Amino acid sequence: MESIYSVPKAAIPAVGPTNPIAAYIAAFKASSNTQKMIEAGLQKYDVFRIPLLTRWHIVLSGKRYAEEIKNVQEEVLSFKEAMEEIIDTQYLIGSAAAVTRNASQIDFLARQLGPNLSEMFEALKEEVTLSSAKYIPLSEDWTSIPAYSTIVRMVSQLANCMIVGSPLCRDEGYLDLVTLFLSKYIEARRRKVAYTPAILKGFVARNFTPIPNMVNKTAEYLRPIVEGQQKKSAHSSNDIGDDRSQTFVTWLYQELDAPERTPLRLAQRVLSMNFASIHNSAAVFTNVLYELAHEPHYFLALREEIETMVEYHGWTRDAILHMEKLDSCFKESQRMNVLGSISMNRLAMEDYSLSDGTRIPKGAFISVELLAPHQNAAIYPNPGEFRPFRFVKGAENGNANQFAFPNKDYLPFGIGKHACPGRFFASLMLKTLMAHIILTYDIKFEDDGVKSSPHWYGTFRLPNTKAVLQFRRRK
Repeated sequence: MESIYSVPKAAIPAVGPTNPIAAYIAAFKASSNTQKMIEAGLQKYDVFRIPLLTRWHIVLSGKRYAEEIKNVQEEVLSFKEAMEEIIDTQYLIGSAAAVTRNASQIDFLARQLGPNLSEMFEALKEEVTLSSAKYIPLSEDWTSIPAYSTIVRMVSQLANCMIVGSPLCRDEGYLDLVTLFLSKYIEARRRKVAYTPAILKGFVARNFTPIPNMVNKTAEYLRPIVEGQQKKSAHSSNDIGDDRSQTFVTWLYQELDAPERTPLRLAQRVLSMNFASIHNSAAVFTNVLYELAHEPHYFLALREEIETMVEYHGWTRDAILHMEKLDSCFKESQRMNVLGSISMNRLAMEDYSLSDGTRIPKGAFISVELLAPHQNAAIYPNPGEFRPFRFVKGAENGNANQFAFPNKDYLPFGIGKHACPGRFFASLMLKTLMAHIILTYDIKFEDDGVKSSPHWYGTFRLPNTKAVLQFRRRK
């Protein structure tokens, strides 16, 4: 117990008890909604610490701290080590998925995504049409749909259009596997791995969780793709030459050394990518859909914009990029409905002093609080009100197409060199799906006028996973 809370805390004030046993009990009681402890700290301090089940967590409040730490050297405040400590990928999935090991591949993929998004759009649009028709019946009568689980399934197909390509992104068995993976992973880490000594984590993960079996099953799904790449390599004098299929797996195959090109090693990376992309993207989309279903009068302006852009640009990436109201709608929902209360996680690799003199001791875990800057009335007038067109050019906070562009007052993707590398694809994917759904369906809550309440799990916030929406063919 003492070792969990043994990192020196200098003069940083604590929320709740500081005795290790009492702090652990407080952390356990608050584990279902850590946000309440953070809110208590915000009432008194700019920098404070809260007890979590495995460590003290230092919380920084205020955009000046986001600006200050965003580009601090990795050797001083490490994003990679922080993320690895949070999710334990090297033990549960395998070393190929470890954030600390995989950073160069993440950077490579971020560079690949940008210039290839336009070429990937046709495949994405096809999956949007197919998944919508499959999961949301085009009926003249209202049809009740469990919102979150349906959106998770659709987003899984769309994300894997980029990750593995078709036809695998449509395979029901594969989608079952990658969709279930996150919940099994979180359960395995929370119940088996998180509180195990580091020297035993790998043994416990391999022998007492379902994750290795899921990795092996994923490898079998990837085997035909790997064999196809091997055949291409065999017919090229320069390995794979200039043949660059537009998927995460084929990009990785082309980038990695031979020992890392096996189905198993690629499966570890594919599951890591699914872990990062599916449920977060689904939650963002669900939040927007809930807001619009609660205030359906906004559909008219969105439909007019979407139809105008499609008429002018066709169903292209350019059309999506010019949908300013749709982009603003996503950004406003993200501002109001953040997916967590903290962002910009860092692990102090050495003692570090903030500009105000606060000392962050080596080994401390720090994050920037998210909700306060997003609810700042000086930046966002009437911050508790959903104003979907707040960020359209000429509006109070207007600047078109900002959903995927973080700044010191808008931090859901982080900021600086460690901002989410997949945010541009996620933005394109989610806006394309929403544009299609808005043009195709009428939407309302099953209980008219009832807005769905979110759920907090520790520092994470999810939309209501039980809410039901109704869809019909657009009148």
